[in-house]
Amino acid sequence: MNTHTTTLLLGGLLVLPAQALTIFTGIGDFNTAGNWDNGLPDASNGLGEIAAGATATMSADYIMLNNSPSVTDIVVKGTLNTGANELQLRSGTVSSNPDIFVDGGTINVNLGGTIDVAGASADVFITNGGTLSFEDGSTAQISKALEVISGSLNLSSGTSWSGNLGDELVIGDAGILSFSFDSSLNHLTIPGSSLALELGDTSTLALNFAAAPTMGDSYTLVNNVSGFGGAAGVFGNVNASGLGAGQSLEVVYNTTDGLLQVQVVPEPSSTALLGLGGIALLLRRRR
Repeated sequence: MNTHTTTLLLGGLLVLPAQALTIFTGIGDFNTAGNWDNGLPDASNGLGEIAAGATATMSADYIMLNNSPSVTDIVVKGTLNTGANELQLRSGTVSSNPDIFVDGGTINVNLGGTIDVAGASADVFITNGGTLSFEDGSTAQISKALEVISGSLNLSSGTSWSGNLGDELVIGDAGILSFSFDSSLNHLTIPGSSLALELGDTSTLALNFAAAPTMGDSYTLVNNVSGFGGAAGVFGNVNASGLGAGQSLEVVYNTTDGLLQVQVVPEPSSTALLGLGGIALLLRRRR
């Protein structure tokens, strides 16, 4: 029988015990049992791992029912495309706590697709340079922790978020949180619920504008934040594309209202840039 052990660095070493494993190799339908070496992922067959180099595309919803003992983890080292389907991992009150690990691989949540993860300790982890991308018309329904330890979380302007993200949002030292703005400057706001936002020293906030914003405008990226933590409590890097001439961005860590925001401000003058060591994007922390 295949077994799997997952190790994550989360301010300490977290090691999940070895457990049964069913592996998807090649290119094909996620929902076809024959494409897995031990049958479809569930508590009996084991957690589902999409192997490095493999591509699984969902042809239908894959629902691990609330309160069902069949719920298990999904580990993505290759590529998973949801299509217009839902991947649901809900433990409810059973002892199993299902997680999604984007472990060096890629999950593309396509138009009409949904990632739904909920339960007492049902979390999503992005590690080892993995990527979780929500495309226009997709839905995120992640209720507990979302941790980008090493990799990217990409949120398109047309993504919807169902419910609230509670517990914590972690953007680690090698983590990137990316928001896209459409030509009308619409974007997703992550809805928190007493959400702790933990930021690593070299974490990155990336903003991609399809049209130049208006000077002085501000945008809320995350709401209902209970606090900004981590080594410094701020992003180590801020990258922006699509700004207008003479524009820069200021990141506002609004602890009073519990908001992570960005504001469009004038680009610093050449003299000011020299004084700032050439840093064109400003960080500000409001208390």
